[in-house]
Amino acid sequence: PFYGASLDAAHIALVCQYAEGGTLKHWLQVRRSLGTRLQVVLDIARGMTYLAARTPAVMHRDLKPSNVFMTKDDRALVADFGLARFVAAAGEELTGETGTYIYMAPEVIKSQRYDTRADVYSFGVLMYEIVTGIEPFQPHNSTGIQIATAVADRAFRPKIPEITHAGIAAIIEMCWQQSQDDRPPFEQVLSSLEHMIPDILKEEESRRAKEAENPTLQSKALHNLSQTFQKWSDRMSELAN
Repeated sequence: PFYGASLDAAHIALVCQYAEGGTLKHWLQVRRSLGTRLQVVLDIARGMTYLAARTPAVMHRDLKPSNVFMTKDDRALVADFGLARFVAAAGEELTGETGTYIYMAPEVIKSQRYDTRADVYSFGVLMYEIVTGIEPFQPHNSTGIQIATAVADRAFRPKIPEITHAGIAAIIEMCWQQSQDDRPPFEQVLSSLEHMIPDILKEEESRRAKEAENPTLQSKALHNLSQTFQKWSDRMSELAN
């Protein structure tokens, strides 16, 4: 929310809601429950749906953890509109390679024409990070440009852990489709999340109850996660070479 501006000669400032929780990037460093993380995903989806529904539609163009602020009660606020633009009118072009490489859509990397579906791609990568707790394309020893080239030319994406709920994984994969024409609009993404999350949380509660009764199940899940990380590390090493 924007409250006003100070335009005196000595200090020019925008006045917005204060976010006591800092940035999402900092927030993600602490272990959170799946329910809390999915609420953050919903908050961001609602904010981005609002932007895409404006006339003309607004593109954020740099959606990432450091540009999302958190309140003290763990609610997310989409922020930092320094690179935001209206969707280009017919015949107008927007600057390519705008934003942060590991969250940047293939068409933006390639300096092709793009619209709010480029933000949908960034949301997919960000959703992956929030849900899994893993920074995209980690671990790796490649530069941002090398990763961006692999994303744009070879449809390279982070590996979604097998333990991730199938519905959540499906939404992530839909959002980061290589062709922008194959990505859903934010309105559809939000609707899917709002219908799916209550059922996911019920399933998660049931799963945790079973694991508490049978510790062997939890050990197996941790072993599978360790194997996933190793496969991902090997894949990133291949990309670097």
